[in-house]
Amino acid sequence: FVAEGYYDGATPYFASAYTFSHMSVDPNVAKSNIMTERFAAGHMMYIDEPSARKLRADLARFYDSALKQTVVP
Repeated sequence: FVAEGYYDGATPYFASAYTFSHMSVDPNVAKSNIMTERFAAGHMMYIDEPSARKLRADLARFYDSALKQTVVP
């Protein structure tokens, strides 16, 4: 899970997209294992109330998708 703030002065915007595009990750693997969300906030998006709510919902969705992929014997 990658969280990016539109007004993040500490981490270059779209740096994660650039990094992932240069990692030679199979597109099918990336689609099912990498989730990137953007927030109308800065580096600490969790201190902005609307962004914090979005972050919580996005993380819950990410965790749920990871659990669905987990194979339990």
